[in-house]
Amino acid sequence: MLITFEGLPGGGKTTQIQAVKNILNSKGLKTKIDTSAGKNCIIAELEKIAHSFQFLSNERSLLYWIIRQTKGVLLNQELKTTPQTIILVDRLWGSLIAYSSVNFTL
Repeated sequence: MLITFEGLPGGGKTTQIQAVKNILNSKGLKTKIDTSAGKNCIIAELEKIAHSFQFLSNERSLLYWIIRQTKGVLLNQELKTTPQTIILVDRLWGSLIAYSSVNFTL
């Protein structure tokens, strides 16, 4: 099972993920917080490259899309190998893709 938390940086996703993990663990359920980005050199390198582009650029949006697709493949592999574990995922990349494609002015 996969539970995703969507939101922008500083929105409380990590706090909520940890709270849900604690509740599920207290009920005897196996949980794991997704850390695929930290373990994968390709994702880490793409993140570095993405940060070098302007915030609302097409290049940065494309790289975030690639990162999200790569994480999706990794999560699918993990779900197949640990079917009895609930995986909690921070979906920051989805938010960044969505908000980077919106043109707005302050």
